[in-house]
Amino acid sequence: MNFVLSSLVLVILLLPGSVVIKGYYTSFEEKKSNIHIPFSDLLWRGLIFSLIIHSIGICVLNLLGRHTDFRMFYWIISAKDIDFVENDFNKVFLQFMFYILSVCLLTLYVTKRAKEYIQDRNWDIDYYSLRNTNYWYHILSARYLNGRGVQGSLGETDIIVVDVLTDKQVLYTGILLDFNYSPQKDELENIILGTVLKRNWAKSADDDRIDKDEHSTGKPSKIPGDVFVIPAKQILNLNIHYLKLGSEISVGPSSTLTKQEGPKISQGPLAKG
Repeated sequence: MNFVLSSLVLVILLLPGSVVIKGYYTSFEEKKSNIHIPFSDLLWRGLIFSLIIHSIGICVLNLLGRHTDFRMFYWIISAKDIDFVENDFNKVFLQFMFYILSVCLLTLYVTKRAKEYIQDRNWDIDYYSLRNTNYWYHILSARYLNGRGVQGSLGETDIIVVDVLTDKQVLYTGILLDFNYSPQKDELENIILGTVLKRNWAKSADDDRIDKDEHSTGKPSKIPGDVFVIPAKQILNLNIHYLKLGSEISVGPSSTLTKQEGPKISQGPLAKG
């Protein structure tokens, strides 16, 4: 019986640390909460946070002149055989549970406010130890642009255009519609594009440019369809363009992607809108 009680008390004592971790690393928005942290790291962080929070909680109670008796729970954890007086146990248990509930609620509130403060100042982008979101979310949502020393900003990004080179030596260019990554590890699972052009990653035989050393690709062809899904295991590299309305970007020789007319990719006179 003492073993069961001691295990229960230990779990309850570790609750404040769990509240910090869940409050900081999770979100109602699914993609923002997918971040992989090894279990050993979670355990140590939870233990350290719990010790800090309980230390602060006990100090605050002493300053307020309130007292919570933890001796009975120390005896339970240490598995000492003690005859409990029912009334005393009920009183101490209720005080203890009220203390834990108050600490957990206050901890959750402080954690959420601290998380907002950190995100507002983009510290979770600049400092790895504060990162609470999978880094693929930062890159493919354009939030990466809010980082220190990075040109551009999320607020000035209207659409994202991606060049994808696959293992079949084919280059796909399209507008990023969505993406998915693994919640177990920092690995991209797939990206979803729209308005996609396909080109072969090879020198054009009719390339008449002066600089023959510069790489060129085959002529593009538009891929019909609403969405185009590329599994991450087929991707060799990505080239990402964060665009603002009114800007244009080159997607090949003598080609631009123009946004004034709505997202549309063109490639010389052979392109089809």
